[in-house]
Order: sequence, then structure tokens, then C-alpha cells
Amino acid sequence: MQFTAVQNQTIYALATPYGKSGVAVLRISGPMAVKILADLGYERVPTPRSTVYCKFIDRAANEIIDHGLFIYFQGPHSFTGEDVVELHVHGGIAVIKHFMKVLGNLPYLRPAEAGEFSKRAFLNDKFDLTMAEGLVDLINAETEVQKKVALRQYGGVLERLYDSWRNQILQGLARIEAYIDFPEEDIPEEEVIAAVKAAHSIAEDVAKHLHSNPTAELIAEGLHIAIFGPPNAGKSSLLNWLASKEVAIVSDIPGTTRDVLQVRLELNGMLAIFYDTAGLRESTEDSIEQKGITKALAVLAGADLKILVLDSANQQQAQEFLVTHQSIIDDNTICLLNKSDIVLSSQNLLAVPNARNVVAASLTTNQGLEQFMSLLQSAIGDNHYQADVPLITKARYRKALQDCYSALLIDATQPLDLIAEGMRDAAWHIGSITGKIGVEEVLDVVFSTFCIGK
Repeated sequence: MQFTAVQNQTIYALATPYGKSGVAVLRISGPMAVKILADLGYERVPTPRSTVYCKFIDRAANEIIDHGLFIYFQGPHSFTGEDVVELHVHGGIAVIKHFMKVLGNLPYLRPAEAGEFSKRAFLNDKFDLTMAEGLVDLINAETEVQKKVALRQYGGVLERLYDSWRNQILQGLARIEAYIDFPEEDIPEEEVIAAVKAAHSIAEDVAKHLHSNPTAELIAEGLHIAIFGPPNAGKSSLLNWLASKEVAIVSDIPGTTRDVLQVRLELNGMLAIFYDTAGLRESTEDSIEQKGITKALAVLAGADLKILVLDSANQQQAQEFLVTHQSIIDDNTICLLNKSDIVLSSQNLLAVPNARNVVAASLTTNQGLEQFMSLLQSAIGDNHYQADVPLITKARYRKALQDCYSALLIDATQPLDLIAEGMRDAAWHIGSITGKIGVEEVLDVVFSTFCIGK
């Protein structure tokens, strides 16, 4: 790919988080990267891929900035494909500030934009867009599953699959276009038939890929689990129990929870984001509580899984809630009948229509909570993924694959130019995933999600 004038500039950034640390890394990339070493006091010609200890000098102030290490990666054998220098220095705030000041005063350097190092790596064909997005997912990974999936994607599992499909489509397209453009060559009609059959075969593979992991996007985004129910049923107590600490105020006063609280936990290797919502009731004179109820309904509408908490000791309230909010309760709902320690066992057998599972428990004595966690983990397991298949981790991948599939549903009786157009569209949609073609409008969105030093 061709560089613009801006991409030919030399950029710098702090590659590690700003703040006190043992070591900080500053990254410089571009045609003038090596010059920074001389300007920081190292006069020799650096050896590529070697770690060198030296004193870094502020020449303008004629003083030492720090003692540290540098590594020189000569392009194209570097992360970005350009000349890259990394400075490994002490992570004190004053040290970092001094380095950033010195680098900022050098006329041939400019600060990097968010994700610009990775964007340059992409533009230098060091990886495709799926690998770039796998890298940012790896940086953001909070759970073991997220890490494993991101590593596979960064390793090129999707690139290899999608490039294989695209190359097969282009080969078939080439046969058809040759048949159309060069009739004098007596290209056998069987070539066209074979190309159409190949397109149908790829369409089947794409369909299997789409159906094999329908919820894989949840791995990166996390499962959104909403805790809901009437006031004072024990929703905030459940959130505190899940978090193993007090994150929500628990009170006997109805309507204590006004806003939506959230806790992020790892369950079954998946990121689970629990939302404690305001107690739902038909009417309240408190305008702030009403806003909380409105927010709660919005969270419930977007939840992947719901936990309904009812008060076993207040059968009338529970029954009224089940009637007035039956549209919210579905087979993606787990029901926890709380306060089972203070009621007869027969009272716990409250009929909850549509709910996936119902368990009687007590958040005071912990009775039944082991069974509840088993149900919860089983429900999360239903949203799990198949580890042995490439995963569609982004909504844009799924949309492009669906468009590719539609384009490959070719009617062999159509005119050849329409068949060719369908295959051309299919190749375009696949290429838009990996960044092979037509993705300028996607690049800024993808790389803006990276940190500055990446």
C-alpha cells in the first residue's frame, strides 16, 4: 500500500500507561527514528535488534534525562514495517515528562495519533484488519476466554479463512470473465459451470460459519445480565453477593436503588456484566425513582440474560409483579425466590411463567445460592462458543458475511454478466472484512479504538 505524506512522518508516543512504574517504554517509528538516538546522546551506528544501555541526554539543557535501554528495529523487520526505536526508561512521572518534552521539541517528530503505529503496520501489510482488531481485543481482554479468542484472531485464523474464500471466488470470477471477454479462445462451458458450483459451495461454507457461532460477539463485549424485580426483593443484596463486596446500598426502604449499578465478573471464562436495576412498580410519586425505572426497562430490553428476584415472604407482591410484568419474563430469565429461610417450603413453589429456571434461596443464610450459581453458569454456558471453529467476533464481520452469502446465491440460468457481478460483489464483501479493498472509511474507526502508543 502507498503511504501519504503524513504517514511518511516520524511519530512518537508513550507505549506504556502514564504513571509511576518500574519501566516506561517510548516508541518512535518512521524514516527519522534512528536520528533520535544521536539527538539523545548515542553517537554510534546502532545495531538492529540489539538492546543497548546508555545515558540519555537533553542536549538543550545539557543534562542527563535518565539511564536506560534502547532497541532499534530496522524496517521492514519491525512491528510497523518502518524503522522503529524503543526507549526503555524508568517509569517515574518526572522522567516521562522530560522525555516527552525533549521529543516534542524535535522538529522531525510529531505525536502519534490513537492506533497510528498499528495503522502503519496494517498499511505496510504486516497484518490484516481482523488481526488488528484481534490485537486490540487482546489488549482489552479481561477473561481467559477473551484472551484465547483474541490470540487466535491476532494469529490470523480469520485472515486465512476469509482470504481462502476470496481467492476461490476470484478464481471463479476470472474463469467467467475470460469466457465472456475471449470467445475466440474456445473456453469450455464446463469452466463456467464449475465456477458457479464453486460459488455455491463457498456459500454453504459461509452459512455454516455464520450459524456455528451465533453469539460469538458476546465474547468481546461481555454478557449483559440484568437483575430486576419489585422493590425490596433483594436485588442489591444479590449484586453484593455476586461481587463479594458491598457495591450497592441495601435498605428496607423501597426505591433505594435509583440508578443502574454494574459489576464485571468472570464466569465460565466469559465476561459477565451484571446490572442492578431499580425496583419496578406501577406507580411512584418520586420523579428520580421513576427515571431509575425507565433506565431499568432500557437495560432489560438490551440484556442477554435476566435474573428476576422475588420476595418469597411477600406472595401478594410477587404474584402482582408476575401479572403486570409478564412481558419481560421469558425463557432467558432465571428466577431467584429470595428469603426462602423465613417461609414454608410450599410457599417457595411460586409459579413463574416463561422463566428458564426457578430456585428458592436466601441471601441472608446463603441457602440455595449454590444451586442458583449452577443455573447461572449453565445459562452462560448456553451462550458459550465453540473453541475449535473460527469465531465471528465483530458485528461488521457478520454483516459482510451475510452480504457475501446473498451475493453467492447465484442462479446459473442468469446472463453471465450478472453471474460475474454477483461473484464480484461477494469478493468485495469478504475483502472489506480483511481490509483488502474499499475500507478507507473503516480504518479510522478501527484504529481509533487503540491506545496512543499502539
